[in-house]
Amino acid sequence: MYEQFPDPSFNDRLINPQELPWTWTFRVKTPATAACVSLDDVKMFGRLDSMDEDGLIELFVTAATQAAEEYMGRAIMQQTIVMSMDFFPGIVALLPSFLATSAAPVPLPRLPLVAVTAMRTLYEDGTTLENWDLANAYWMAGDDGRLVIRKGSVPPINVERYRSGFEVEYIAGYGASGATTAAQRAAVPAPIKMGIMLWANTMYSARGRADAGDPPPDAKPLFNPYKVIRI
Repeated sequence: MYEQFPDPSFNDRLINPQELPWTWTFRVKTPATAACVSLDDVKMFGRLDSMDEDGLIELFVTAATQAAEEYMGRAIMQQTIVMSMDFFPGIVALLPSFLATSAAPVPLPRLPLVAVTAMRTLYEDGTTLENWDLANAYWMAGDDGRLVIRKGSVPPINVERYRSGFEVEYIAGYGASGATTAAQRAAVPAPIKMGIMLWANTMYSARGRADAGDPPPDAKPLFNPYKVIRI
């Protein structure tokens, strides 16, 4: 995923956060360790009795889940995400603290937010230049979670790296921090789980002929209320 800042020729890494849209890429550092629906539930939903293709059904559940996350712009089961930015979010340097402005919320590529675990700057070779003190930021967890840079916070060490020199690492997905698999599954909205079971069974029935990039018509109304709209 990538969003382009309006003026890509702008070189300063300290920018006005009000100038949106943002510039970021992201990757899943630690994937979810369990599916949001059990194999038994998927088989019961699809009235599948055979045990011979359980591995194949689980593969379709994984594919449907990843496609649903892409479609909605959400993480479902908890996972660790690393967002890379070309610019540092907020005018907090080169100004006395009483003149520094509080940054706008930093858009995150996947919600719901559980917790921010690290912010850092990178050398050209990808090694860490500085682990930025998280006391310089605060965040609100949840479905509308957001990360905000504190007014007058100490800026990170600037980098010579022109692209992806700043990283935010955070946990996203339904359920409270440290929740068990059962608790995470219980926290996932029922329409999302129903949509994934429907999509996985459609893939299973079509055996590769289903469009993995677009939800089945019956699943779309289940996902659409949870789709993140970025303006």
